[in-house]
Amino acid sequence: MISNNEKQAQVASMKTDQSFKLIKGEFTAEEAAEIVYELFNKKINFHETKSLSQFLTQGQKKPETLERIQELKKQLNEAKIFIEQAKRENKSLRLDSTILIEVI
Repeated sequence: MISNNEKQAQVASMKTDQSFKLIKGEFTAEEAAEIVYELFNKKINFHETKSLSQFLTQGQKKPETLERIQELKKQLNEAKIFIEQAKRENKSLRLDSTILIEVI
């Protein structure tokens, strides 16, 4: 059994943030497209599901959720254009992505 003092010490020493290297490397344009498109689509689907849930439970969709969906779709389109250009030029792409998680 952990004492209260030990619990307090654990909480006090707990990290407040942690980063994870999600993607790092060189990829063909086709591989990069698959990775980038999947990440964007997962995030868009997350927000669309959240928006539907908000509509079903609250009778309305939150504007910030709808704005985020549009922002992600725009960024996905920009990424597609960029990656397609690399494909046409037969170029490889370097991807680097880190996820930062913070306790707030």
